[in-house]
Amino acid sequence: MDAVHPCCNYQLCCRVKVMRILAVDDDPLQLKLLEAILDEAGYSDVTIATSAAVALRTLLNEEAPFECLLFDIQMPELDGVDLTKILRFLPEYSETPIIMVTAMSERNYIDRAFAAGAFDYITKPYDKLELTTRIRNAVQLGESSRNEVESKRTIQKLRQSAEASYRFNLETPITIEGVPNVVDVLRLQNYLLQLNRLQYAQTDAMAFRIVEFPLLHARIDHSELYGILSDVADAISKSFVGCSFLASYMGHGVFVCVFARTNAVVDEGILQNIQAHVDAFGLEHPDGGRLVVSIAGGHRMSGELAFFFYLMRVVDSALHDAGLRSDSSKHLGKNIGGDGLIQKLRSWISETSH
Repeated sequence: MDAVHPCCNYQLCCRVKVMRILAVDDDPLQLKLLEAILDEAGYSDVTIATSAAVALRTLLNEEAPFECLLFDIQMPELDGVDLTKILRFLPEYSETPIIMVTAMSERNYIDRAFAAGAFDYITKPYDKLELTTRIRNAVQLGESSRNEVESKRTIQKLRQSAEASYRFNLETPITIEGVPNVVDVLRLQNYLLQLNRLQYAQTDAMAFRIVEFPLLHARIDHSELYGILSDVADAISKSFVGCSFLASYMGHGVFVCVFARTNAVVDEGILQNIQAHVDAFGLEHPDGGRLVVSIAGGHRMSGELAFFFYLMRVVDSALHDAGLRSDSSKHLGKNIGGDGLIQKLRSWISETSH
């Protein structure tokens, strides 16, 4: 159900989705201000909590789940990041939009929030237009994530009832679940779009690809292939331990990792570390024979231009190394949703190169 927004003073004369929101902050004055802004924007069903403990009791005792969550990052005892981690283990809140609210703009806070499962963040003091826009965007992102989860559940039911094969296209950027700091493409895209230009310039990227992926995709069961992708993602996560990073599977057997340039953990030996972890898993063919999975890439991309340029180059380079057509990145971008991240990158470069 939608409600017509009653206020026109900051260009929000639109229909806002009626939904239940939980706002958590240890500062009562900030909560009252946030509640007033949300009410003015048309979000009248807002519950407030002054600590993570109170929020957890509220969340667990409600019959109907909340549809959007606003967490202050810095709170005593249990902060907003840890609260997010806990909620992502609850089925009813595994894909609920969570927006972090903070007075801190340091990158490590932002990285921790996204790695924990946050959809977005906003800094204090609040801007009415920005806050309501972020809520709408987070809800749309949450709906996309829920649709993907429902699709997976449907596939699982089909497999259980009719033994249907689970298959995905070579280029599909499927979500790898359960691996620390590995997020889906939509969340990586949203994270990148929230960084400012200075943060872009201080961000590097690496791409890693499974050399045999096209052959594996054609020859083995795709449920087994998903397991291989999960193992490679786990190897990447283990190799980046101690480093603030986010990674995502982009399709075509390619993973992209983004991280702050100041991370000393990331060096030219990272590829060897990933390969060592993959080898240690002892992957096998369904018939019991040893399965060789080789990882390539690992070139650190950096320079003086903003980060979008690096990401487009590193993805294009990884896809090119995989022997794909030169227009593969355009096809990849279409799978990300909306205009696609790659199209936005190309547009951004075109605008800033004049």
